Amino acid sequence: MYRTFYNIKFEPFSTIPSPDIFYDSGIHQDAWQYLEHGLSCLEPLLLITGDHGTGKTLLCLKLLRKLQQKNDCFFVYIPVPVYSYEFLLHEIARQLDIPVTTTDEAAIQYLVLQHFTFAARGSAIYILLDDVHTMKPDELAKLLLLADFNYHEFFPVKFSLFAHCSLLDALRKPELLSLQYKLKRPFLLTGLNLPETKEYIYFRLLKAEAPGIPAFTEDAIKEIHSLSKGIPLLINKICDVCLMIGAEQKAGIIELPLVVEAQKVLDVGGYKEEKTETKVDLIQEPYIAAPSIDVNHARTEGAGNISNKQMLSTIRSLTAFLIIVLIFLCSALAVMSYYQYRLISSFKNIAAEVKPASPPVPDGKSRYSPPVTMPAEKPPVFEERSFSSVAPVPASTSVNNASEAAPTTAPANAQYIPHEDVQPTTAPSTPYTPEESTTTQKTIIETTAPALPEKTVRYPYSIQLASYNSLSGAIERIALFKDAGLSPYLTRSLSRQTGEVYWVIYSGYYRTREEAERFRRLNNLNDALVTKTPFANLVGIYTSHEEMADMIKRLERAGQFPYVIEDTAATLRLYVGAFTTRRGAESHKEELLTVGINATPEER
Repeated sequence: MYRTFYNIKFEPFSTIPSPDIFYDSGIHQDAWQYLEHGLSCLEPLLLITGDHGTGKTLLCLKLLRKLQQKNDCFFVYIPVPVYSYEFLLHEIARQLDIPVTTTDEAAIQYLVLQHFTFAARGSAIYILLDDVHTMKPDELAKLLLLADFNYHEFFPVKFSLFAHCSLLDALRKPELLSLQYKLKRPFLLTGLNLPETKEYIYFRLLKAEAPGIPAFTEDAIKEIHSLSKGIPLLINKICDVCLMIGAEQKAGIIELPLVVEAQKVLDVGGYKEEKTETKVDLIQEPYIAAPSIDVNHARTEGAGNISNKQMLSTIRSLTAFLIIVLIFLCSALAVMSYYQYRLISSFKNIAAEVKPASPPVPDGKSRYSPPVTMPAEKPPVFEERSFSSVAPVPASTSVNNASEAAPTTAPANAQYIPHEDVQPTTAPSTPYTPEESTTTQKTIIETTAPALPEKTVRYPYSIQLASYNSLSGAIERIALFKDAGLSPYLTRSLSRQTGEVYWVIYSGYYRTREEAERFRRLNNLNDALVTKTPFANLVGIYTSHEEMADMIKRLERAGQFPYVIEDTAATLRLYVGAFTTRRGAESHKEELLTVGINATPEER
């Protein structure tokens, strides 16, 4: 239902337990260690208890998978133990390959014991029983008599029981009192705490390969934990309904009002279970004894409390709206200040371009001197330059052909560029006789192109938004990040361990890790990572965005994702790629050369 909107592979909050999605919380880690220790010590009887939905069936299935992988032991798994003692004995005999032709319980039990005494001495069978609290006490007492059988102090029948907490009360009955004495210690499963609830939600989203959305706010997670009491099954139910409502409302972030609405849906849907309900069709944890949402809030219902909750929700919504408006105004002021600064800088550059030419002063005290008075018969000579968007490579150029003509008047875009190693030249002192076909004056000028401008600030950090093993999937995700207001760019990366090619989506460039972390937290990019990517390929240096428009189109046609870093007001550096090592940038440079684009690897 909501898989398409959130672009996830499967429903992350299914109520069907699966060992492939096992969240290793503190209490579940202790429970698993309890089972492993009991198996290694050959304990004849293990018991896991807990409320419905705490994960007992999931632990049982994980233990079953471990026994299946051993390939050298016998086991019997009974997920719904509502059968008779005779059926259970037949199932045990079938697993042990014991031919049974009788229906007498005592005879079948004798065959099983004889099997372990003579045919399979030293071997054991593990019997896994789920929902043991649903068995009749007399049937359970007869079944557990098998745990008493031993030969040479070896107990071949091992029981692993999983039951509701009510079984501990049933063990106080006279017919089951011996079972209570045999138990070394039962283990009690409890709910998750608040930090574990948050980790559990995002753990299941990551297992479903969610690409960063949906995201749950802190208030929403607190409300989910309060409603569910940390019971994993109830957390799954609430989160599943939240995603359904969020997909209908096109919400990428699950906030507190959505959780409140999900609570109402669960109340209407009738998720109230009886404590005696059992599993019949699906091997999953029943909903029965987990504290339902209406029970958790039964004491707090009332007109006054509902009004207070609605008022609190309204105040929070207004506060969030005011914060958004304030952020918008601050952003608008920042943008206006930026363009005002660019406009002033442009006027300064225009004013600097029309300054009169002046030769450099030898003593170095002042770079510019008053305008030089040229002889009346020799008009001032200007150098005509075409302004390239990319800084040229230093070189020396001379004009020696006397037959070429130069204009006697300065062109409209003529400019004199002062340089330390440029000396102004004048016409030769010998008389000059113009030819019949020549009416202009020629002057030889030697110039040296300026060097590349030095970087003022370095930006070694980026924010890694996501990574994909297919280019098409990465391009689709980039479009969503752009719609969210980010400026993503794509880089191809090679895994050092597996050699696979990944497409990594980055956003932004930052001077320090702290600056990147602030941006990540401000934009709620909880699944993003701050990565140090100091190297990139410099395609060119420009003075305005208009000058680089053709190069950007050329890069995009070549399948590249360029981005711009403003070094100064009049210096814009056009980059492609972001790499952790210079070697990666140089490899990318070779790829650019194959499409006719020259770039320079550098620390950006």
